[in-house]
Formats: sequence, C-alpha cells, structure tokens
Amino acid sequence: MSNKSLGIRFPMLLKSHYQRASIQASLICAIFGLLAAGLINAIFWGILGGGIQEIMIAPWFRGPIVVAILVLFVASIALGYIAGGFIYRFGLQTNVTAIVGIALAWCCLFLSAVVGTSVNYFSEMGELDAFHDYIVKPATSVIVVGLLPALLLGLVYSAIVRSDLRNR
Repeated sequence: MSNKSLGIRFPMLLKSHYQRASIQASLICAIFGLLAAGLINAIFWGILGGGIQEIMIAPWFRGPIVVAILVLFVASIALGYIAGGFIYRFGLQTNVTAIVGIALAWCCLFLSAVVGTSVNYFSEMGELDAFHDYIVKPATSVIVVGLLPALLLGLVYSAIVRSDLRNR
C-alpha cells in the first residue's frame, strides 16, 4: 500500500518542484498559444481574402514572426521560473495561481508582440512615423487580439500547475 492510498500526503515540496512544474506548464501553454495565433491568423487571412502563404513568403513577415516565437519561448521559460517562485511563496490553495498564470500569459504576449514587431522598425528607422507604423500599430493589434486567448491560457496554466503539484 502506498502512502497516497492511505491518505498520507507529503506537503514538503521544494521550491524547485514548483519552478519545474511552472516552466513545464508555461511551455505547454506557449505551444497552445502559438497554435491559437496560427488559427486566428488563418481565420483573419481567410476573411480578408489574403492567403496564409503570404506570411511565409514575404520577408517583412518572416523575420518578426521568428523573433516573436523565440521571445515567446524564452519568456515562457524565464517568467515560468519566476512564476514558480511566486506560487511556492503563496501556495496552491489561494487564487494566486490563477492570477500568476494570467499575468504570465499576458507578459509573454506583450514581450513577444513588442520585440517581434520591432524587428522591421530597425531597418526602417529613417521613415517618418516609423515607430508608430512598425511597432505601435502591429503590436497593439497583436495584443488586442491575443488578450482573451492569453487569459484562457493563463487559466489552463493554473490548472496544469495545480494538477502537477498535487499529484507529486
């Protein structure tokens, strides 16, 4: 008979357990966020009459997309590590896990949108209103469209972390 079947729990999980669970959950949610962004883009491109192939062919789309994806995964690892520390500090029994998950998702969205859209800005800095045209407009549209999916992914993150840490 195991200790779990007897109802005995080992509440002493180390901070590294929380951080590991948080990083794993944030990477899973980053993958789902990337899939959701692809689906949303496919729907928008389909409605607007363009083709998704335009994103893959045009170099002014490819560079920012690659950079945004890299920033998304680096941010999910780094911020997931930090989020694990917050969850360790406040515990699983509070609503902090959901708040941390939503904040993590929104921070990853914001960072990837701003850094990804800034790629084209540096090649076109000499233009009038380049900052507004190459960073503000695209980043704002990405963030506005991505707020609700990021909120949902933050709640999914919370559920994954709670499930993983309760089963240890």
